[in-house]
Amino acid sequence: PQPVSAELERDLRNLRQLNRYFGSYGVVLRFMRRWIKPGDRVRIVDLATGSGDIPRLIVDLARKIGAKLQIDALDQQAATLEIAGKLSAAYPEISYVEANILEWQPAEPYDIVLCSLALH
Repeated sequence: PQPVSAELERDLRNLRQLNRYFGSYGVVLRFMRRWIKPGDRVRIVDLATGSGDIPRLIVDLARKIGAKLQIDALDQQAATLEIAGKLSAAYPEISYVEANILEWQPAEPYDIVLCSLALH
């Protein structure tokens, strides 16, 4: 397992910048606007979440439109999840789960399943 390090934090920051600059955020927001409406209660899972930037983006949208979310954000790297948790301190809607997505068995079904940029 990789420990939390300045290098890992830098790499995750670079991935967030790539998501923003190359349009990933826009793609996710367009999709979510079609599926999440004011007053909705939605359960989402984000597989291979990395630093949790996509779940935070979705929560920001839901808060603006008045929807309620619960997002489970999975990653197999504990250090990555530690960083994601710190970045998400103001996002109680997000729960971070350390798991291998190929072996993980959810306890309940989800309304939306995301897996964006997991194969970079």
